[in-house]
Amino acid sequence: MSFDLNGATPMILFDEVTRFDGGIGTFMQLNFTLDYKGAVPDQIAMTYDSQFDGSLENHRAMVLLRSNVKTGLENNEAHISHIFAPGPNQVTLSLTSPPAGQVFALFVKHGLVHILIGFDHVAFLLALLLPSVLVVQAGRWAPAATLGQAGWTILKIATVFTLAHSITLSAAALGIIVPPAQMIEALIALSIVAAALVNITLVRPTATLPMVFALGLLHGFGFSYVMEPLGIARATLLHSLLGFNIGVELGQIAIIAVVFPLLFVLRRQGWYVAAVLKGGSVLLILIATWWFGERALGLVQSAMAAGKAWRSIRTCSNAPFPRC
Repeated sequence: MSFDLNGATPMILFDEVTRFDGGIGTFMQLNFTLDYKGAVPDQIAMTYDSQFDGSLENHRAMVLLRSNVKTGLENNEAHISHIFAPGPNQVTLSLTSPPAGQVFALFVKHGLVHILIGFDHVAFLLALLLPSVLVVQAGRWAPAATLGQAGWTILKIATVFTLAHSITLSAAALGIIVPPAQMIEALIALSIVAAALVNITLVRPTATLPMVFALGLLHGFGFSYVMEPLGIARATLLHSLLGFNIGVELGQIAIIAVVFPLLFVLRRQGWYVAAVLKGGSVLLILIATWWFGERALGLVQSAMAAGKAWRSIRTCSNAPFPRC
């Protein structure tokens, strides 16, 4: 790890090593200061190459500027300035107010990356895509007649899903509604089960639009939990929110662009309904049920721990002589 300040390379003075809960996992937090005597520059260049030797593909390094006299930032523990991942290991950070375009572009990237690695959201989208190339005729599944017919179906489904998750993502980012994360994550797993179960029955894809909207609201909260630990400055809230949302949509479009044409080509195969639609839906149900079990167990354990702590506080407060 090294820094460049106006052409000078300051010495790194480490203070302590602690743990940092980033919302999407637990990180080791390295607190340090830079031994630099010159005037505070407008930019700081940083190079990070630790753990990026190919052995740890999931390694991430989150950079926080704790104090910055140029922007009045003090004791910052929320606004993440940059996330290093395998790939480019150099970045130049602005020490003045970040340009709106820079914030927007950064959150577009965050939203795009999240939807592509958010397996539960991808699974839900796949459950919606599987029947999109089919129609119901005479009580049976039949292939959509044209690409336009199938494309119109998936366009309506994707639009309703986008509208729904945009509402709750915005509400959570603005602090209007912030439900418990563990509960929402468990319900998101159930949303995959619900969408896949519908595929096994003879229900026209567009007839499920109200369900897609309702379940999309859950996924919006899920997106917000990923966005929250990235740290959103109030001055750039709109740019951050809009950028993240657009990034999510770009990710969805990328997935649809890859999967939908393949499903359209296969739709006329005699085994499509049994193997792809129903078989794929059963597989999604099994995976999502496993996720729900894990998340529901975590929810129960958290509730039990909270109940135990509440009982301990109550016992202490009711004691004739304080013991805690």
